[in-house]
Parts: sequence; C-alpha cells; structure tokens
Amino acid sequence: MEGQVLTRIISPSDFKKIIPFSTDEKKRALELTKPDVEKILKNDAQFKKNIPRSGILVPTSFSLNDGIWLKNAKSYVWKFSLHAERAKFLSFYFSGIQFPEGTELFIHSKDKRMVVGPVVKSNLYDGSYVSDMINGDEATVLVVIPKTSKKGDFKIELINISYGIQKNGSRFFGDSQPCNNNINCSVGSAWGDVRNGVAQIYTGESSCTGSLVQDECESGRSFFLTAFHCLDKNGDGVFSKSELATLPNWVLRFFYESPTCPNIEPTEWVTYFGTQFRAGW
Repeated sequence: MEGQVLTRIISPSDFKKIIPFSTDEKKRALELTKPDVEKILKNDAQFKKNIPRSGILVPTSFSLNDGIWLKNAKSYVWKFSLHAERAKFLSFYFSGIQFPEGTELFIHSKDKRMVVGPVVKSNLYDGSYVSDMINGDEATVLVVIPKTSKKGDFKIELINISYGIQKNGSRFFGDSQPCNNNINCSVGSAWGDVRNGVAQIYTGESSCTGSLVQDECESGRSFFLTAFHCLDKNGDGVFSKSELATLPNWVLRFFYESPTCPNIEPTEWVTYFGTQFRAGW
C-alpha cells in the first residue's frame, strides 16, 4: 500500500537526524477551541454508543496564512503549530493539498519525541491526508519544499482536528485484557505469518481493530475486515450515509505492537488512510 506513513517515538537527540535544520523560530501556537467534553460524553451515554469515545472531531478553518515561512540552504519550510487545552492527543485532517515536486510533510509533538512522516504526494488521497494521533496537547506541522520547486504551488487547509480525551476503554496501548497475548512472545510464534495484516483503527472518535484478508482469487488487493459495530456508530444495524462518509478518514495503524516480549510501548509503526466501503452485513 503506497499510502503508508511512518510514525516514530524517538529520543530528543534523534530529532535532527529526521529534520536536519532549525525550526526554532518562535511563533505562538494557535489555540483550538476546547470542545465541551462532558456534554458530548453525556450525549454518547444517552444514545448508547457502541464503542467508548477516545476523541472528538472539532471543525477548523486554518489555512496557509496561519503558518509562517522559514528557509534554509536547500528548502522553504512552512511551519504551523496548534495547541489544544488538556488534549491527550491531536490528529490532523487536511484537505485541498497541493504538493510541489519533492515536498515532504512532517508532524511532531511539542517535546519532539513523536514524529510522523515524511508524508509525500503518493500518500495523499484525493488531495487529503489524515494524520496519526500525536501525543500531547500541542503539535507542529512542517512542510518542506525544495528550492528547486515552486513554493507558490503549495496549498493546504486544515478542516478538522481530532481532540483526544481520557476515557477508559479507548483501546490504546496498555488496554489489553489478561487473555490477550503479546505477539512477540513465544505464545505468538504461531501467528507470525498473519501478524502484519492486523491493524488498530482510529475513526476520529473511537478505536477498533481489524485485519487485511485475501480474496478467493488471491488477487493481492488490500481488503480489510473489521467488525460491523466499528462503522455502525449508533447501533441501529444499518450503515447511514454519514457513517459511510467517515471511512476515507479512518487511520489504520499497522505494526502497532510491543517491539519485545516484555510489554513496552511501540516505538515505530506505519499508518494508512483512504479506505473505501466494499461490503458489510
């Protein structure tokens, strides 16, 4: 799948290896309006949502003019930082993207310990991109354009932010039950041939899991199977148009697993987005 994007948890000293130029020029991070978390959770309880909520989609209207331009010997760099009060993580929903040749997009946490990217033109889906979940209440977007390309051809809009909340049962690392096993321990050795097909799904509001599956013709097409309730948000047994419309914005985390048998948090994985609905029952 050419849409895969790398996410890494790194030491501060490794940041310069990934982004080898200064981005320290100061501009205060823009502020995201904090959603009414209590009201939204009460509404979820009233309508008996199938899956515990882990995030809230907040519409935004940030554009190219909300960032600043930097430059170095080889590149122009567009920088945009966003702060969201008390957020546990942030996920960015971009639209209207146009990348000049050779452009790369990175997103990093405030402490520079988590880096997503590079995102390149082949990672986009119909001019859109949805990021992984960036730890913390502030994140920075860097778009690096080679000086050999036309800076003026670059376009981008930020249309939604997923505001992460603290909620039990959100199915992130550490939420496994005693009956769940670490794939990298000996008990998981029999599953080594299928492990790479398993992914965590983030819908923008909640998490699920699923797996790549083969079709009868063994065509190698990327079909992904998950539970019906992951899409049927209101539990009415049917897929509404609004529910189906969210599918292209699902983020699938592959290789999101402990790198060793002792259970430690993942340090590197890939994300994919741009799914399309094929069948469901």
